[in-house]
Amino acid sequence: MGRKLPPGTGTNMSRIYRARAPSDGRRKPPQPAAIPLGPSVGHHRPSYSLGRRTPLASVWSGELAAAAPGRASGSACSRRSQITVSGSGLLNLAEFASTAPEPIIYFANDVCKPMRGPSERDARVTAGIAMTTITAIAADGTDVRAVDEGHGPVILVIHPGLDDGRSWGKVAARLSPRFRVVRIVRRHYRMDVPVDGYSISREVGDVLALAETIGEPMVVVGHSSGAVVALEALAASPGTFAGAVLYEPPVATGPPDPAGSAALARAKAAAAAGKPGEAARIFIRDIVGMPAFSARMLRLLVIVLPRLRALIPRQISDLDGVGLRLDAYAQITTPAVLLGGERSPAHLAKSLDALAAVMPNAVRVTLPRRDHFAHRKAPAEVARVIEDLARQVMR
Repeated sequence: MGRKLPPGTGTNMSRIYRARAPSDGRRKPPQPAAIPLGPSVGHHRPSYSLGRRTPLASVWSGELAAAAPGRASGSACSRRSQITVSGSGLLNLAEFASTAPEPIIYFANDVCKPMRGPSERDARVTAGIAMTTITAIAADGTDVRAVDEGHGPVILVIHPGLDDGRSWGKVAARLSPRFRVVRIVRRHYRMDVPVDGYSISREVGDVLALAETIGEPMVVVGHSSGAVVALEALAASPGTFAGAVLYEPPVATGPPDPAGSAALARAKAAAAAGKPGEAARIFIRDIVGMPAFSARMLRLLVIVLPRLRALIPRQISDLDGVGLRLDAYAQITTPAVLLGGERSPAHLAKSLDALAAVMPNAVRVTLPRRDHFAHRKAPAEVARVIEDLARQVMR
C-alpha cells in the first residue's frame, strides 16, 4: 500500500489506467506519535503516525476482534480522547480511525480534530480557492444543498453512503484550480431530512434541481450508491450532462441473490432492534463484501461515534427498490467512464462489466492496486480520470 505508480504514458484511457506520479516526487516523512499500549503487546509495538495505516490485527491479536458493547469506550476530541479495547491498551481515537475501513474515517474527523491535518486546508488557501454553499429547491419543497468551489467547467459530485461529500474533498481540491466542483449533500444522509419516504427518485430530483440551478454544461461524478443515483439521473434527463464518471456503482446484474437478500434482512432487523453495530458488521461483511476484520472495526466505531450510529440504518436502506435496471441504462448515450479499482470487491467489478456491455458510449477504466476508496487514498489518480473526460466532452 502506498507504492508510487509509474508515470502515465499518455491520455488515452485503457483497461488499466496509469496515472501520473506527483511532479515533485517528494513525500513527507511520517511524524511518530506516542501511543500507550498494554504489556501484552509491548514486544509487538509498531511505529505509529497520524494518517498512516498500520494493521492492528498483528498488534492486538484477537482482542480487537473481541471488542463488544461495554468493553470499548471513547470521548469526543478531548485530551482523554481514547478507545480502550479489551483492557489491553489505549489508542488515540484519531489514530484508531486512520486504520479503519473507508468511508467512515471522515466521521472521526467530526469528533477528533487532530485527525484533520493542515495540508488540504492550506493548499486551498494558497491557491486562493474559496468554498461556498449553494442551494436549490426540489419538487417536494426540500432544499438541496451543495458545496461549491473553484472556477471553470462544472463537475457535479454525488457522494457514496455514510458521507456528505467531504470524503471527496481531496479530489475536489485537485480539480478546483481548473474546474468548478459542486458536491451535493444527499438528502438520505442529512439528519435534518426525515428518512421516512426516501426514494431514489427523490434523490434524482435533487440532482436535477441542482443542475438546473447551476445552468451550465457539466460532468457528473458518482461514487458507489451515489453512482447509482447518477445513472438514474442520466437515464431520466440525458441532455443535462455532457459526461459521467461512475465509480463502482453497485447495480443489480441479475435476479436478487438469496444470500444477499437474507443478509440485508438480517442487517435491517439488527438496526430495528437497536443494534446498529451488528447491523453495520453484517452490511459491510455480507453485502458490501469487505473483509471480516474491516467489518469488526466498523462495528467498534459505530459503538463510539454517535453520528455513525444514526446513519447506519440509512446506509442499509440506501437504494431500496432500485432493482434490475440494465435495460434503462442501455439507453444512456452520454460519454461515460466506468471507474473501478483493481482490488475492489469482485461484485463491483461484475457490475462495471455489466454496464460496459450495455452502455454504448462507456469505457471501462481500472486503477491498478486501488480499491473502492481511491478517492481518499489516491485522489490525484481519480482527479486525473475526471479531468481527462471533462476536457474531452466540455471543450
